[in-house]
Amino acid sequence: MNRLVVVAALAVASSAFAAGEGPKTAPNAMLEAAFKDGVGNWTCTGTWYDPSGKSMTVTSKGKITKVLGGHQYLGEFSSPKAGDMPAMKSTAEWHYDPLSKGLVGTMVCDSGDASRSTSNGMQGQSIIWTAEGTMMGQPMKMRTTETVKSAKEMTMLHEVETNGNWAKMGEETCKKN
Repeated sequence: MNRLVVVAALAVASSAFAAGEGPKTAPNAMLEAAFKDGVGNWTCTGTWYDPSGKSMTVTSKGKITKVLGGHQYLGEFSSPKAGDMPAMKSTAEWHYDPLSKGLVGTMVCDSGDASRSTSNGMQGQSIIWTAEGTMMGQPMKMRTTETVKSAKEMTMLHEVETNGNWAKMGEETCKKN
């Protein structure tokens, strides 16, 4: 009898999922807080440093959208050539991971570089993303600290790990268009 109940329950659940009527959860509050003011078009201007320490001014554009009922955010970014830094295009996605109970993001660039980042969410007005991936084809650990100044402005500090220490790679001020 118990077997019949289990089979019946699985049949009902399978039918519901097949019909697109599966159980739905609300978007995660940690993810919503991180992207509360992020959706829209952004322009970022800042200074980036090459490995020798030479600085260059970079302006980039980005668009962030909310998808899957708020369970995921997508980003498209681009920047023209600046100094020794080539033109770049990249895409990113961010979501809440219920297994690790944290935020996860992935980014892929038109150069073939990619990274996976994690965060524990907003801490006051800032969120820190720690990433592992490649940069210029080389394995790299990176960290980005985003600080929200207002609903239309944030700053970003980009760092790279070198010999166990964090070094500034770039800093930007981003404004929503």
